[in-house]
Amino acid sequence: MTLRQKLQGLRRRFVAPPTPDRRPGPAYLAGVSWPRSGHHLLMRLLEAYLGPSFGYCEFYEPEDCCKTFPCARAGRINVSKNHDDHFRLPQRDDINYLIQVRDFIPALISNFELHVRGGYGPDTAEEFRLYASKQWTRYRKFMRKWVESGFASRQLVVDYAWLVDDPVAVVATTLRWLDPAIRPDTARLKEIVRSITGISHDSSGAVETGAGVRVTRVPETFRHYDPDLFDLLGKLVLGRTEAIKVHREVLGREPDEADMLALQCHASPQDLRRALEARQRG
Repeated sequence: MTLRQKLQGLRRRFVAPPTPDRRPGPAYLAGVSWPRSGHHLLMRLLEAYLGPSFGYCEFYEPEDCCKTFPCARAGRINVSKNHDDHFRLPQRDDINYLIQVRDFIPALISNFELHVRGGYGPDTAEEFRLYASKQWTRYRKFMRKWVESGFASRQLVVDYAWLVDDPVAVVATTLRWLDPAIRPDTARLKEIVRSITGISHDSSGAVETGAGVRVTRVPETFRHYDPDLFDLLGKLVLGRTEAIKVHREVLGREPDEADMLALQCHASPQDLRRALEARQRG
């Protein structure tokens, strides 16, 4: 089963509200999200519904943040954010987690816009290919820990596609996950979704996209879009490091960067090894 198929299965897993007495304690969700997976959109929707009583910590920028995970102020803070940048966050069964993910390609494009805007690399097709190769390695590791694991199966995992397709259901499910005593008002949620201002990001900054929740990221309109390249991006399997390792062992040199994504599309290190050995013989 591909990662995309697993993402599509997330919605079916959480169509029912969580058990009310599942984890007694303060109303708190430990948020873990792959960057550009709609975290701020969901937080804005929750804040619009719950009002001033909703406590949120962005973690990375606030000076008064406790800088711990899970948050040391659980209860006063209802949701905290973290991207698990170093893959060291604990997975505790006594805490409810809100895990947010997104299909690799649209998340990649959105993250590349921030990469360019932050001055971390040039806005070129070559830089995008290199960035994609490195990001896939991190994405695969994130997915294994926070989507494919047994721990994740006991938590609320929200795919971005579900959020934009049915935001009312996602917010209602998240509210019940936060506090089983909440009985979401569907009519109010629908009005909030209709009126909230959409925000997208490109290399120049944030752009308002009008009222309502909608999909604004169309890969085919991306300036570095190429059908063959994006076909490779949809077939990625191997991490960058393991592909390079096999290439060195078989051919005794570093792979050309132009070949890197194709190498990462092999089904396994063994499959890549066989292909390189066949190339060497031929």
